[in-house]
Amino acid sequence: MSSLPEAVAVKNDDFTIDANYEAKDGQLLYQVRVEIPNAEINAENLQAWNTAIESLATFYEAPIVLVKS
Repeated sequence: MSSLPEAVAVKNDDFTIDANYEAKDGQLLYQVRVEIPNAEINAENLQAWNTAIESLATFYEAPIVLVKS
């Protein structure tokens, strides 16, 4: 891999979003975690939620460049 998308990490009182790719031992590992511990997003955190979802969409759409070695 010559290029992997930048990881996403957002945490506040209402939610946590973590997403990343990792190249390890010739494999591409992908992890995503979305937690909403209170089962709701309060109005004051709604804009942060929308921004985090946009970041996650960008993460998913970013190219992964594979190179032959």
